[in-house]
Amino acid sequence: MDPQLRPRFFDADPNSTDAVKRLNHWFRTFKTYLKTVESSKPDKLETLIHFVDPLVHDHIADHTDYESAIDTLRKLYVRPKNVIYARYLQQTY
Repeated sequence: MDPQLRPRFFDADPNSTDAVKRLNHWFRTFKTYLKTVESSKPDKLETLIHFVDPLVHDHIADHTDYESAIDTLRKLYVRPKNVIYARYLQQTY
């Protein structure tokens, strides 16, 4: 296992302006890491928990499967786009 492929701990604040960018980058590096250790068949949920900050872990501690934990992280960090503001920008520029 190449140590350069290990993802860093995910410790972003869900209210920060770059939370979506940080989650997307971290999740992509995490998926790459899972692919590299696929031969040993790791428990994805336990591996996910290992690479998140304790404050982030509080949000996914109750989950028993990997998919629901990832869904919770996405709902927490990925905010819906403001459609009204986007339409306003389209009309004014």
